[in-house]
Amino acid sequence: MLTDSEVEEMPLYRGANLFQLTRTGSLVDSSSTLTFSREPTGIGFDPSTQALFISDDDKYEIFIVRPGLDGRYGTADDPLTSFSTEAFGNRDPEDLVFDPDSAHLFVTDGIGAEVYDIAAVNGVFGDGDDYVAHFDVAQYGNRDCEGIGYDPKRKTLLVVDSRESKIFELTRAGELVRIISLSTARDANRALAAVTVAPTSNPNDSPSATSYWVTDRRVDNNADPNENDGRIYEVLLP
Repeated sequence: MLTDSEVEEMPLYRGANLFQLTRTGSLVDSSSTLTFSREPTGIGFDPSTQALFISDDDKYEIFIVRPGLDGRYGTADDPLTSFSTEAFGNRDPEDLVFDPDSAHLFVTDGIGAEVYDIAAVNGVFGDGDDYVAHFDVAQYGNRDCEGIGYDPKRKTLLVVDSRESKIFELTRAGELVRIISLSTARDANRALAAVTVAPTSNPNDSPSATSYWVTDRRVDNNADPNENDGRIYEVLLP
């Protein structure tokens, strides 16, 4: 699943900013978050509850969306709740990931170069009793804490730095495991924004084989209102 936080500002907008794609790039479904968020910057998923977590770095809010009777996300019958990230000091919630092993939600702070760890004490996020901790990633050389993912095999977090064109692999406590350089694919227009772990696109691989999948916003529509150059890279695991 993929969100586009600025497509509605462009001439090519066709009523959707939330997309479901296959790993080979085919569109499965599309819908819209505009009834609650015009700036859906990041997306996470809880497989046990089928909940989507969507961050908004204009409202400093995290929205929790569940599908309604139609089984689709981003439609009028979706149950919706939200909570503020500004309440615990995060004024730039760029991306987020739900860790199904710990049931914690990890949210990046792009400006502060921090990762916030949110635990729903009673299983409900945003009801006032969440436990929130955070750790710094600038200490490892991360200058732009954009995207975050979770590797379920290694039990580690993956933090994307667009300026450095790197993935910082961290423990859930914020300790550095390794730094993965993506500089071989770097060019002047790169703007890495998110990372997730999913099965590879190679049909000959084992179903358990996974890759890192990284989004690239590339040229901003403020610089070119007609751009349509976003990309997704599949990164084979080092």
